[in-house]
Amino acid sequence: MASVKIGPYNYSIEITNAQDTDGFDNERWGDCRSDKLRIRIHEQADGEIATVVLVHEMLHALEYLMGQDLGEPVIRALSPLLVCALEDNGVDLTPLADIIGEARK
Repeated sequence: MASVKIGPYNYSIEITNAQDTDGFDNERWGDCRSDKLRIRIHEQADGEIATVVLVHEMLHALEYLMGQDLGEPVIRALSPLLVCALEDNGVDLTPLADIIGEARK
């Protein structure tokens, strides 16, 4: 099972094509349920988009652990900027892409 560690918790990573089930719909690329330790990514999110979606949902998990609500507009703006800043400064995000690939199996 694909997972990422966020704080002391392992969040499972699922690829889904769910429509309007359990709070997930096709208007969103992903969701994070900290109460279930689960991150879901829509199957149509691919490549760089999937990586940004994963980082986006990881930020939601972090805000949950911090007891903060940064708000969707902040997380939506921050996630692609964070991915870009990390890659532009030599951070290899291949492990995140590998986790997404493992979840697709």
